Amino acid sequence: MRNWLIIIHFVLVSSLSAHAFAQRDMEYFRAEVPVSSQDSKERRNAAKLGLEDVIIRVSGSGQTLQSAELKSRINNAISYVEQFRYLPLDDEKQRAAGKRELLSLTFSPEVVKKLLLETQQPYWPVNRPKTLVWLVEDSSEEGRHLVNNQSVESLQVIEGLQHTALTRGVPLIFPLLDLDDQLALDADDVWMFDEEKIAEASLRYNADVILVGRYSSTSKGEIWGTWQYFHAGSSQVYDTRSKMDEEEGYLTLGDEVLNPLADFLAARYAIIPTGESQAKLVMQIANIHNFGDYYRSLDYLQRLAAIARVDLVAIRQDTMLLYLDAESSVDRLVSVLALDGKMQPKVVAAASNEIPVWQQMPLGSFENPLNYSWVN
Repeated sequence: MRNWLIIIHFVLVSSLSAHAFAQRDMEYFRAEVPVSSQDSKERRNAAKLGLEDVIIRVSGSGQTLQSAELKSRINNAISYVEQFRYLPLDDEKQRAAGKRELLSLTFSPEVVKKLLLETQQPYWPVNRPKTLVWLVEDSSEEGRHLVNNQSVESLQVIEGLQHTALTRGVPLIFPLLDLDDQLALDADDVWMFDEEKIAEASLRYNADVILVGRYSSTSKGEIWGTWQYFHAGSSQVYDTRSKMDEEEGYLTLGDEVLNPLADFLAARYAIIPTGESQAKLVMQIANIHNFGDYYRSLDYLQRLAAIARVDLVAIRQDTMLLYLDAESSVDRLVSVLALDGKMQPKVVAAASNEIPVWQQMPLGSFENPLNYSWVN
């Protein structure tokens, strides 16, 4: 058994993950629905609409709502609500339609996750890649110039992006455009999609994804834009043509820009249940020097949505041997670990290129365990 010191078979108890959902994460499970009264029947109907919004955000896909089994469970959405409250409704358009208040609903994170996994739908954990947004506008008054979320002249564009970011659960970061940014990058660099300069200027923000957009307004009230995102060696370029009316045209822009990115990220990071039992994965974690490292590393793994159970099997010096019950594939788990950065993969001494492919053991097996070093 590789000279491991075998110790008691340990199951990390649920109390360690009691704080799994921080307050900011609750936003993913909150929805606001305009209502005309505080009647219980209308509240139940509003809960169904709110849960549908949450399902799209948490699953990463609107196609999830096509599931017949999920639809039937959504009919009982009110039972998944942890708390609700009524708020003032300021939207004049909604008030003209007879709505009087805004019903704010918070759904149980654990119940929503269970609902999706039991109905064989994807579940996208709330620890998501942060997207840095570089924007350049070409206007007749100012020419090409960089804008951010403090730029009044591009308020509709920013509002459109932020609305869809909230709907799809895509955290956005906007650059400061301070002196450091201006020295590293100018409007023409962004307009030309200079990948090298954009990547270098983005380092200070420690973002996981970079989204670059260039746009201009037409005389017909449209915004024409070209967009490109970069993440983990992948990129995509696409165009948008958005009609900007006074009331909600900016919402169309946000959907056209961010939906392709949200779909891409969800496909990469969402947990997709297979309905089949998977063999336990074997993991080694080095750099465990004290009880604090031991506790935090096990707590971190237990809190990951991609892992259902953590069993501590053995300890040797500064290294732990674990068995993991995974909710997703090995590749998806590796992607999640890379996103968090709390553990770094270790380079195995034996070069795999010296071993014939047909003799290489699957990653996560006892012969070829997931090898990591704890860094947090």
